[in-house]
Amino acid sequence: ADCCQKVVDLDAVFFACLLQLEAGMKRFEADGLKADLPQLRARLVGRDRRVRFEAAVDAPIIEGRMLGIDDRGRLLLRTDGGEQAYAHGRLI
Repeated sequence: ADCCQKVVDLDAVFFACLLQLEAGMKRFEADGLKADLPQLRARLVGRDRRVRFEAAVDAPIIEGRMLGIDDRGRLLLRTDGGEQAYAHGRLI
């Protein structure tokens, strides 16, 4: 690919991405999510924002404030019902 008059070796970029993915998968297999929690939490710092969340297909939409990620990797939301933790779903 040609980007800004520089030739980019896409094979090298792809290979570097695969190496990072492999390292992350090995870390996850060894330690679970625990090894990546600090980095995930750091990405959420200062992002106290309102979100809409769907916990399951065709489930009621949950609205709340994103608080972070707990030690089990669940998304923490403050809703009208208090603080809730969700292990799966999608932000919408």
